Amino acid sequence: MTHDSVEEKQVDAVSNVTATAAASKNSRPYRKKKKKEQKKDNKRDKKGKEDIITVLRNLANQTALQNQILADQKDVMVTMANKKIMSIDILTISASPCPFYECKQKKILKKIRKKKKKNSR
Repeated sequence: MTHDSVEEKQVDAVSNVTATAAASKNSRPYRKKKKKEQKKDNKRDKKGKEDIITVLRNLANQTALQNQILADQKDVMVTMANKKIMSIDILTISASPCPFYECKQKKILKKIRKKKKKNSR
């Protein structure tokens, strides 16, 4: 080995170390960058989850409201049907449907009495 080749190797080694040190000073450490990206992703995920929760709450509220509307409509239709059944005069109808309407009217009256009893308590 000649003296020149040893010097060249030393110069190359020094320049590599200097280049590596300069590159690491200019760029951020890998772990900090990764942590920052994870923090950013977590923040984005949290915001997305909050948005989903808000949407689901709104949907639940709308569903509850819709269910209440449907229950009210059902009550109105049952009341109308009961009024129609109660308005039928059993003495004026033919013999075949008479037992059906008698039974229905008794059930309706029983339900009304039960409801009045419950409300009077």
